[in-house]
Amino acid sequence: MTSVDEAPIRTLLIDDEPDDVHLIQAALAKVHPAPRRILMESVRTFESGIERAGRGGLDLLLLDLNLPGSRGLDTLLRIRPEIPNLPIIVLTGLDDESLAVQAIHAGAQDYLIKERITPDLLGRAIRYALQRNTLPRTIEDHLRQSAEERFRKIVDRMDDGVVLLDRDRIVRFANPRALALLGADGADVIGRKFSFEPAPGKVTEVEVVGKERGPVAVEMHTGESEWGGRPALLITLRDMTVHKAIEESLFRMKKSAEETVRTTRERTLRANRELRDSMNAILGFAALLMNRERDRLLPENLEALERILNDGRRILRLIEEKSSTFQVSGSS
Repeated sequence: MTSVDEAPIRTLLIDDEPDDVHLIQAALAKVHPAPRRILMESVRTFESGIERAGRGGLDLLLLDLNLPGSRGLDTLLRIRPEIPNLPIIVLTGLDDESLAVQAIHAGAQDYLIKERITPDLLGRAIRYALQRNTLPRTIEDHLRQSAEERFRKIVDRMDDGVVLLDRDRIVRFANPRALALLGADGADVIGRKFSFEPAPGKVTEVEVVGKERGPVAVEMHTGESEWGGRPALLITLRDMTVHKAIEESLFRMKKSAEETVRTTRERTLRANRELRDSMNAILGFAALLMNRERDRLLPENLEALERILNDGRRILRLIEEKSSTFQVSGSS
């Protein structure tokens, strides 16, 4: 019998762009180390996605916000009530990053920008989404059963840092990953006021400075929970160092590619200008020669000059067309 930890992650992708579907499939195939084997289905419309999700048997949803029949945040708001317990990772384009953040506030576990998807980012997002989706229910069940040790065993293995605050912002629990991110010992954290201002229902970024290291960018998610039967705040912390390094690397690569294109365009335009000037000089000389020496030139020489003039004019037209194409592409 297959254990829960060995069972495949059954994933549904709702996306109407075949190229994007292929991109996700290729990235999933390279996810390593994967939390478990990933099996993916894909549908192209919002309606077919609702129908498939309603049949159950899924562990995760990858959702493009812009679909035929449903666009923007409304896509998530319409599908969330149909699958309240299924973790959702939102997929969006470069121009929709603010919309993706709104989707996190509306109930998505994470978001990925399509143009920046890599196997590492996708694998990490899947792992975090599954963990974050089960954590609140796990905490509630375990606290209700007074089984704090079982809760600790689950949270201590998480890749995210987990911190529980009481209503006075006093830290009541912090898992090993949270202590590592905060650069502190348990004695420096537990029972003390949390260093950062929590924002329930929001995602914020804070800068953590440990005792023996420089500042580290940490993404902080805050949600409501319970501790000892009383209201509490559940905070998850994620080290954004690798994520930011990848984003910065992609940004530099994009700028480098743009500079290469710009330089190539300028060189081509300069070469075209030089060629055009040379051709105009040749045509001018040929025309002058024909006008001045027409009566003394042999018929075959006149014919040769006419060919030079006709061919030269065709070459000039080609140069002008190519130059116009480069100028238009450069301004777009």
